[in-house]
Amino acid sequence: MTIRNFALAALAVGALFFQSCKRDCGPDFKKLNAQAAKEYLEPVRPGVPGGQPFWNVYANKFTFAPAFDFPEAEGAAKYRFDLWWMEDQVWREYNLPALEERPSPAGQLQKFLSAGQPAVSFLAESPKADLGKVWGKMPVGYYGLVVTAVDPSGKDIAPVGTWDFFRDYPFEGPYPEACRSYRDAALMALLYNHRHHFVQMVRDWKEGEPFRTDRIYLSKHIGSVAESEALMSRYIPSYREECLENARKAADLLIACAPPEGAVLAHIPPTYYGSSFGDMLEQTMTFDPIYAMRGFLAVYDATGDEKYLNEAVEMMRTYDRLIDDKGFVPKKIYIATGEGVNQQGALSGDLLLMIQKLRNKYGITEFDSLAGRCESWMTENAVKEFNMSAQYEDVSVDQRPYQNLTNMTAGYYARYLMQKDNPTKEETALARDLLHFAEDQFIHWKLPRNNNGMFFCLTPGVYEQYACKITIDASNDCYSEAALSYYEKTGDELFYQKARALMNTVVNSQSCGGEIGTMMGLFYPGESGSYWFNCAVHSIEALLRFAEYE
Repeated sequence: MTIRNFALAALAVGALFFQSCKRDCGPDFKKLNAQAAKEYLEPVRPGVPGGQPFWNVYANKFTFAPAFDFPEAEGAAKYRFDLWWMEDQVWREYNLPALEERPSPAGQLQKFLSAGQPAVSFLAESPKADLGKVWGKMPVGYYGLVVTAVDPSGKDIAPVGTWDFFRDYPFEGPYPEACRSYRDAALMALLYNHRHHFVQMVRDWKEGEPFRTDRIYLSKHIGSVAESEALMSRYIPSYREECLENARKAADLLIACAPPEGAVLAHIPPTYYGSSFGDMLEQTMTFDPIYAMRGFLAVYDATGDEKYLNEAVEMMRTYDRLIDDKGFVPKKIYIATGEGVNQQGALSGDLLLMIQKLRNKYGITEFDSLAGRCESWMTENAVKEFNMSAQYEDVSVDQRPYQNLTNMTAGYYARYLMQKDNPTKEETALARDLLHFAEDQFIHWKLPRNNNGMFFCLTPGVYEQYACKITIDASNDCYSEAALSYYEKTGDELFYQKARALMNTVVNSQSCGGEIGTMMGLFYPGESGSYWFNCAVHSIEALLRFAEYE
């Protein structure tokens, strides 16, 4: 072969290698980023007059172009949208007050006018028009918006609405890769949990004696101990016997603390345990005990002992009795009576995931009717109003509509829909909207620096709820698993890459000792004093699932 022919052959082989690498060595982020940018121009389930309400009445940050519920003005022919870029602002955390407590539109207009001319303006037929036509032209930052009614001659009538908000950073991959494999991160986290004092408390407990602690979220924490130890018995065989003993004891402790057969809440372990909770010991969060159910099923998987499978089934039978024909059950109830602490309905995405698991993995179909009722409640309430309210025990359940939204409610339900055997087009579209909502309100792909020149928390990250504005590991997990389920059904690569970026943050937040800190702020894991055992187990579950794609 001549040198020339050899060179041509080498070039051909190199071209083939390049094409193969381009195809197999990673995603086309230029294409994915363009797809994301286009999607951000569309509002997420905007309100419809006389139909779905506007869900964003307390929202102060957006990744997708928003639309607001501003009133029409008599005699108006058009509405002018003026947006001021408040470039002097640094990153800040705040919650919007109720609508009636906000400054008047005229007062806000004067405030923004003092900043100079608007950065962006456009005319629209309705004051409820979305910002999609200018969203792609608006740099990241804080904005003040004033919408002014204009008469047929072009003269201003009056401002009809104002808003101030943060136009958030878009998804722009690639993001940092994980510093270790998902599997290794999960095993490190299991080993860390194994040394945790909750596990030691379970070891020290003796059947027939009271569980000695003055404060623990029992169903969440001990249910998660059972699950964590059961998983470790499987994935780290050298610890198998020790972990199985701990997992069994944790499950037995939950059974011992639950009301007996015949009680209103039979088999349902309490949320609160320990004297420091005071009167709250009479109450329980309705769906917190699902953590206990996860623990029972994990112990059954590890041991084959049907006692624990049966306990999970008995728990679900109690839910079947509690939840009415319309799928309603209060978010928080009294243990003695099952009556609601108030009448805010629990949103049942996590319960539906458990019913789905009982059917698909264990062949238990007796709760199909319960699933139908819960879906009806979600459809007629949470979805119809697009009110993805928080379901946490550490904030008041007595909230105004939309006052404390969360990514978790949306993520659980989106995942449930996409894990059906054959989700409908409508269910797929709803799951996509729920994931977009979670991103719009709670995901930060990046953050500006605060007034100390530092980043507030790790990104990409998912905030938990309006009442907890910081990246939480379990929130990253919740979105990522839902997005992965969406990708598995639709093949939409953008959702998979968003999920991976968020899971990589979880891995990169992990300490060398294996701890996955709950709040991923500017501190080393463990130093914040905030380690929620159940959140870490969420992360372990998600990491093991994503490890199948490595």
